Amino acid sequence: MKELPNVWLFWTWEKEYWKWWSGIEKILEAFWLLEIKDTVKVIVSNNWNGWVKQKAYENWIPFKAMTKLPNSESDGTYSELAKEQMANRYLWIVQDYNLDYVFLSGWFVYVIWLEPNKTVNIHPGPTHEPYWWKWMYWIKVHEKIFQDYIDWKINQTCITMHYVTDKYDDWPIIAQVPVSISWCKNVKELQNRVNEIEKIFQWKITLMVMTWEIFWSWIKWEPVVFPNDFIWWKEIDLTEWIPYDKKT
Repeated sequence: MKELPNVWLFWTWEKEYWKWWSGIEKILEAFWLLEIKDTVKVIVSNNWNGWVKQKAYENWIPFKAMTKLPNSESDGTYSELAKEQMANRYLWIVQDYNLDYVFLSGWFVYVIWLEPNKTVNIHPGPTHEPYWWKWMYWIKVHEKIFQDYIDWKINQTCITMHYVTDKYDDWPIIAQVPVSISWCKNVKELQNRVNEIEKIFQWKITLMVMTWEIFWSWIKWEPVVFPNDFIWWKEIDLTEWIPYDKKT
C-alpha cells in the first residue's frame, strides 16, 4: 500500500453514556486489521477523562483535550475574537502533529480555518432544514425524523458524510446512505439503527478519503469521486423507499 497521510482521526464531543454511539472503536478496529493504525497521530476530545481518552490510551495513540472553548452569541454566531481563539486552537494541533486530514464525529462547536477538502464530518440525517441546522443535533434529529415519519411526510432517514467549510450548512456532501424507518417502534430504536449503519460505512468512507479514492477537486470547484457505490454528492429524497440497510 502507498504511503498514507497523517490523520487526526476523531474529535469527539462525548460524555460517558455516549460511548455506545461512538464510531471510534470500529474505526480503530478496522485500522488495526488493515495495519494502518500508525496513520492516526492524535485523538482529541472535549473531555479530559472520558471514554475517548480511554480508547486512545488502549490503542497507544496520543490524546489531547480541547476544553474551555469560546461560547457563541445568543443567535448562534461567534465574535471575531472567539473565531480567532478557536482557529488558533485547531491549527495548533494540526501543525503540532503534522496532520494531513481531520476527521470529525459528534463535534458541535464551530470549525474554522481547517482545509475544507481535508476535513470530514459525519452526522445522522440529511443536511437540509428542518433536519439539520445549528440547534438540530444528536437525538433532536432522530426525534424530528421519527415524528415526520409518523405523520406520513417521509419514508426513510440517512447518514451523511461531508466536507467541512467555515460556514454552517455550506458543505459538499461526500456520501449519504439511506436507512429505513419502517420497523422502528420509537426514537431510541431509530437512533440505534442509524448508529449501526454509521459504523458500517464511516470507516470505509474515511479510508477512501485518506487514500484519494474520494477527493474534492478545487480546480473545478466541484467534488470528484471514482467509486460507483453509495449515493454520492447529492441529498437523498426521504420520501422515497430504499431499504438499503436491510441489504448490509
